[in-house]
Amino acid sequence: MNPNRLAPILLSLFLVVCIAVHVLGLIYHPTQESNLSHIAHLVSYSLCLLCCLRPLPYANWIYVTATVYPFVYHGICAYESLTKLGKPNWICFLVIILLPLGLTVVKRINGKS
Repeated sequence: MNPNRLAPILLSLFLVVCIAVHVLGLIYHPTQESNLSHIAHLVSYSLCLLCCLRPLPYANWIYVTATVYPFVYHGICAYESLTKLGKPNWICFLVIILLPLGLTVVKRINGKS
């Protein structure tokens, strides 16, 4: 498969999973994360997904702005997991690695490199 087509598909799949996790978080409350935090994640990931699905004006700025909350939230979570529990939280690391990499995909979709 062409890597130019595979990257947006994989990023979109990642974002759909993120959205699903936070929808389920609102319904089942498996952690102590607040409903407001789940909603902020949902809005953020939905905007990111929108930027991946089609070219948009200012998509790069929308994507970067939308990633701020989940990036900071999961960065803090990853740091606390390492320092307080002594073990990595791989989900948090995945989020803080894939969200910035997603900007390259969004730039490619919008014809800007």
